[in-house]
Amino acid sequence: MEKVRLFSRRGKWHFLQDDASSHRPSHVKDWIKTTLSCELLPHPPQSPDLNPIELIWAIMKVQVEAKRPRNKTQLKGAIEKAWESITIAQIKKCRDDLPSKMNKIINCNGNLL
Repeated sequence: MEKVRLFSRRGKWHFLQDDASSHRPSHVKDWIKTTLSCELLPHPPQSPDLNPIELIWAIMKVQVEAKRPRNKTQLKGAIEKAWESITIAQIKKCRDDLPSKMNKIINCNGNLL
């Protein structure tokens, strides 16, 4: 299998995923290292403060729950509408807040905020 070269012009990069049980098997970690050709950093499990997409999911969850879907079709529609409502500005804010959150977590000895 040929390695995938991502961000080759940016020098060394790291792949970050939480330490959820589905991410822990050695075959998963080995596949990431050999296929993506990157370093896999250790990361605490269930760490929403360090994962910007979790903040987006939280925004969407509020919107979906407000629609009170009663069946699978309504749920799918509510999810799609919530996803479409997410703006680039919201995504950038989640990303841009990361350095500040990381410093706060370091000051809290790794505890969630």
